[in-house]
Amino acid sequence: MHGPLFIWAMEPTARDAAMLALLTEQERLYIVLVCRTPEPAKAEIAEYMGLATKTVDVHSYKLYKKLEVHTRKDLYVVAVRLGLVPCACRKGPLP
Repeated sequence: MHGPLFIWAMEPTARDAAMLALLTEQERLYIVLVCRTPEPAKAEIAEYMGLATKTVDVHSYKLYKKLEVHTRKDLYVVAVRLGLVPCACRKGPLP
């Protein structure tokens, strides 16, 4: 039962284009950094982006609300759907 739901979650929706258009370059960068494996610490993300850790926390909170997600796993599913990160479940070379 979980298989079809997971596949459905990876398919783009009509809302995805609008959602993608609302994301700033900084938000897209944050998503790509957060979805990396191994998962980076907030301090690493803040340093890479040139921001304070608290600022990253605030941006993260606003982004989660904007995308209507609650966890990093939810964020990853949305990021794959939006084409911001490759799906780790797919076989073959990464783009």
